[in-house]
Amino acid sequence: MKASVTAVLSDMPSGQGRVPVAEVLGRMARELELLAGNMAQVDALLDQVLAEAHTVDHVALQQVDRLRQETEGLQHFVEALATTLHPDGSCDPVLATRVLKLRAQVLRLQGQAVESASNDLW
Repeated sequence: MKASVTAVLSDMPSGQGRVPVAEVLGRMARELELLAGNMAQVDALLDQVLAEAHTVDHVALQQVDRLRQETEGLQHFVEALATTLHPDGSCDPVLATRVLKLRAQVLRLQGQAVESASNDLW
């Protein structure tokens, strides 16, 4: 995927459409908020389907819930990251992870190794 993105971008003139990084991160956060809302709807629908089937697949429910939580976490991380932008273009992802709830996600976004995730909640 990276090669194709690089190829597409290399064919375009640079500098067109430049906007502040904080603005782009705000847009990303809104997109992630929409995605998290959609995941919440999927979670609710799955609950209904499993209730009607008179069976509960706890693993499936947990996986869908984790997807929703990770998506919400990314939304909050991007919002927080935008507040840490410095004029030199750097940012503080460690500070931005303070808004997160899932330990493995915090470690990944801080660039650290993730230990086995038997329970990703704090």
